[in-house]
Amino acid sequence: MEISLKNVVAIAIAGASALGAMTASADVINTDTGNGELTLFVRNDTTGDVYARGLQIRLDDILTESAIQTGGYTPASANQRGYVLPQIGPDANLSSFLSQSGSFTWTIMAGDNTGLVNVTGGKRYLTTTPADLTNGTSVTINNLGSSYNNLFTMINQLNAFLPDTSGSSITSNGQWRQTGSVPGQVAGDWYGIGPNNVNALGSAANFYMLAAPGGSGAARVYQFADVTLLADGTLASAVSSVPLPAAFWLLGTGLAGLAGVSRRRKSA
Repeated sequence: MEISLKNVVAIAIAGASALGAMTASADVINTDTGNGELTLFVRNDTTGDVYARGLQIRLDDILTESAIQTGGYTPASANQRGYVLPQIGPDANLSSFLSQSGSFTWTIMAGDNTGLVNVTGGKRYLTTTPADLTNGTSVTINNLGSSYNNLFTMINQLNAFLPDTSGSSITSNGQWRQTGSVPGQVAGDWYGIGPNNVNALGSAANFYMLAAPGGSGAARVYQFADVTLLADGTLASAVSSVPLPAAFWLLGTGLAGLAGVSRRRKSA
C-alpha cells in the first residue's frame, strides 16, 4: 500500500501532538502511594503568589527503596548518584507567572512513606537546597516521619486547586511558603526540620534525597547533579544539554521519513 507524502506529514504531526498532550496531567501524585511525585514550586516573593506543577517524575525514577537498602553507604559524606534531572521547559502558566514583576524563589519537593517503622529507606524526601549536606544532616528518622505527614497534607491541599484537565499548574495557590496556608506556609525549611529549600531564580541548587537510616539516627543523604530554574522557567540540570521538546523529536522522525520517501521517488 502506498502512503502519500501528505499522509506521512499528517501522521508525524498527529503523533507529535499526542505525545505533547501526554505531558499534561492534573493532580500531583501524593505521598501515600509510596512513590511520590516531584513537584516544582515557584514563589513571587513580592506578591506572595505561588505556582506549582507536578513534574511526572517519581522518587523511584531517581533512587528506589530497594537500592537504598542494598547499596553501600558512607555516613560521613553524601553519596553521589548518577541520576540527572531531564531538562523541562515551562508551561504557559509558568511563563505568564514569571512575566510578572517581582522577586522569585523556587524549590522541588517530593516524599513518601511505606508506613513501616525503622525500615532503611522506608521514608524518603527529595529536595533542592542552597545548603551543603555533603557532610551529613541532623535530620532524623522521626523528622522524616513528621515531614511526610506535612507534605501529604500540603499536596492534598494543592490538588484541591490544580485543574483536572489541561496541565498541572496554577498561578496563585501553590501552597509552598504561602502565607495562611498550613502547612504550606512553613514548607520553606521542610516544616521546621530543615534543610532550607528556598533557592533564588537562576541560581544552582543542590539536589538531595534524604532517607530513613533504619533503626535510629540521622537520615542518609544521597546527592545528585545540581539543578537550576532559569529566568525563562526552564528547569535544567547543571550537566544537561540544550533541550528540545519530546514532540519535536517525534515530528523530526516523521519529516526524516518524508525526506526518504521523496528521495526514493526521485530515484524511481
